[in-house]
Amino acid sequence: MRKLLPILFLLIANHSFSQHKTDVLVFGASASGASAAIQAARSGVKVILLNEGATVVGNALPKMDVPAFELGFWKEWQDSCKKDSVIKDPRAILEQKFLKKVKGLQYLSSIKVLKVRENGKSWSVEIERNGKKEEIKCKALVDAGFGDEAILKRFNLVSFVGEKIKSIINYSESQKQQPYNEYTKFYRTSIAAGYGVSKDSTYYFPLGSFVSKDKPSIMVANISANMKGLEHLQNIALWTNIGQSVGALAAYGPFFNTTSDKANVRMIQGEVFTYKSFIYPVVDIPENDFAFFPVQRIIGSQILRHDFVTGKFNPEGLVNKNDIKDILSELHPRSRIWFIENPSVSDLTLKETISLISFIGGKESYSIEDELKRSWKDKFKLNSDYSLDKFITKKEYAILMDLYLAPFSVRVNMEGLFIK
Repeated sequence: MRKLLPILFLLIANHSFSQHKTDVLVFGASASGASAAIQAARSGVKVILLNEGATVVGNALPKMDVPAFELGFWKEWQDSCKKDSVIKDPRAILEQKFLKKVKGLQYLSSIKVLKVRENGKSWSVEIERNGKKEEIKCKALVDAGFGDEAILKRFNLVSFVGEKIKSIINYSESQKQQPYNEYTKFYRTSIAAGYGVSKDSTYYFPLGSFVSKDKPSIMVANISANMKGLEHLQNIALWTNIGQSVGALAAYGPFFNTTSDKANVRMIQGEVFTYKSFIYPVVDIPENDFAFFPVQRIIGSQILRHDFVTGKFNPEGLVNKNDIKDILSELHPRSRIWFIENPSVSDLTLKETISLISFIGGKESYSIEDELKRSWKDKFKLNSDYSLDKFITKKEYAILMDLYLAPFSVRVNMEGLFIK
């Protein structure tokens, strides 16, 4: 027996290797992978980011002068680059000031992924680092690799349709171009947005296009997301925004002990807003305008329509009764009575808007009027003069509806249909 013990210990030593446990494992230190890892960690879970290369965002110096909305982690990264007078490489800024400093995030570079296997409700990933094998156990996977670094196809982990994963939604071109004509309302579930290669094209991305239908604990932040044309969108700002949003989504499952297909869409969108990112490409309202985020939420609840082809909200346009009657009747059935009692209303005035809000929400009109008088210029930074008789613009209406009725709080499912 004593002679066997040394042999047994030797065998155990030869077959054992370092183990790591984490909540989210991100493959690929691309712009989307790095931002996904950073956001997931900030959202309260443990994260490991794997890079089979030695440099984040590839070997070539990334082109940072691209069409972009100056919001979210992209803006944070850009601001850090501008402030640092010593480090000129944005990749080094990303690694040294974010990947190595964000709490809950471990960054492993120059590794090789050897095996990926499912283990019940978790995943086991075997890697080689510094010539030694290590094992990582995690609850959720994000593939943010591009080209040969993409992990899902390499290890045949999920089903593909062509170059795209089989996701939990079927998102078509008509749903992108004419979303209001479709039964499904995927635009209400958007979690990321941005410009394409130029400011002539804008995009938004429904949550479900990033989640595998086969394995809902697997998400993608690369061109295999179920979106046509992603492979042509070589815009680092757009991919950074996508990664940040997928990171918020990836954190949801481990945080709430569930999978991404069961995520609360509004909670994910809210997390994106919390970290100052955005979900719709609105080109005619500045990012620093008070109305920018109220308009985001109003688009997401369909209170007012947005032109998804041009990216224009038309903030100075007027609000007609016929534009809002159906959606308000669906979200706030009590509003039907107001429309019946006010048949002569066409384009809404500020006074009529306050009356409508008061009728639906129950707050006295005079209280709303008093608050608006104080906030119109100082808080909302509106250019128009406060007047009850003025016709209200879409921008003004969005601010008021978001503030007093909060329609974005009504939950939606993965198809964008309201949950009541």
